[in-house]
Amino acid sequence: MLRNDIFCIYKGQEFSFVSLSDEKAEIVTDDIEKIDASFLKYDNTLYYKQVSLSDLSQVYSVNSYGVYDGEIFPIVRSQGDCYELTATEQLTAFTYKMKCTNKNEYSMLVPKDEVEVFEEKKEIEQYACSKTTRDNKKVNGIE
Repeated sequence: MLRNDIFCIYKGQEFSFVSLSDEKAEIVTDDIEKIDASFLKYDNTLYYKQVSLSDLSQVYSVNSYGVYDGEIFPIVRSQGDCYELTATEQLTAFTYKMKCTNKNEYSMLVPKDEVEVFEEKKEIEQYACSKTTRDNKKVNGIE
């Protein structure tokens, strides 16, 4: 499964994350096993809930990449039996005969069985800092 989005951990479960303000976020899931009565139904498949950022134990981005012909490419999407790989460097685009999709953006479709997929997960610093600040306030009794 390809993932290129922002996620968070709420009560030990992973949810999609949408920042609403410096103190609030919206968590979203399509997994009915993760929700309780406090979640609202968005449509037939999505559920959401507004939470305080202090209720989240982690906020991070996840991006999917693929190794193709020894090179690492971001993967934009899956299309049938292929992945759409992207690049921004003209030399890479020329070497792999990629199509220009936008200014300085190139892509190509590659059979899935020729791509080794991996994810990169990065903690989002602005939320890591505020989590540390919140934890320190709790420890020092300031909250």
